[in-house]
Amino acid sequence: MEKIFFEDDTFSATLHLTYVESSVFKTEAFITYELKNKSQFYSQLVNVDCSSEQISIKEELLSTKAYGKGDEIKSSQKIKYARKLISKSKSKLISELCI
Repeated sequence: MEKIFFEDDTFSATLHLTYVESSVFKTEAFITYELKNKSQFYSQLVNVDCSSEQISIKEELLSTKAYGKGDEIKSSQKIKYARKLISKSKSKLISELCI
């Protein structure tokens, strides 16, 4: 089960609801971002600390197809670009996960 929680002209962000695990103040979630202009997919496994509204990345993958099925893109510049691009969805992710 998936839910698009953020979308604009540059990317869409999908929260994978079957992989959301919560404790009192922390939530672990799997998210996929489709970078529209680049035809790339950036996936993250994150921990969200709801008490401090901080997100930490446990794992990340940039690839040419969804779910890492395409070629992996290992360029640190492209990964930094993806991180910067998707940063504007941070507050929306926190509001989705921290109720």
